[in-house]
Amino acid sequence: MVIVDPLAQSPQKALEAIGGSLQKQYERWQPRARYKQTLDPTVEEVKKLCTSLRRNAKVNIYFSYIWFSEDTKTDLIKSGEII
Repeated sequence: MVIVDPLAQSPQKALEAIGGSLQKQYERWQPRARYKQTLDPTVEEVKKLCTSLRRNAKVNIYFSYIWFSEDTKTDLIKSGEII
């Protein structure tokens, strides 16, 4: 596990470092899976990505969403479903 100090670099570089660190951790747990990073997406970008993944999926999709916002997740996700 890599610890990233977000205050030691620009916000964009910190975001990329955190995203890269998380992806490396996921790749160790599930090396054959494919990963798609979407760093700091808007609600519309998340809806579009999820809809596209769901439409094109031939297998189950695992969706990990880490929320660092003032808004609540319930604006986007209700009962486990993307709305």
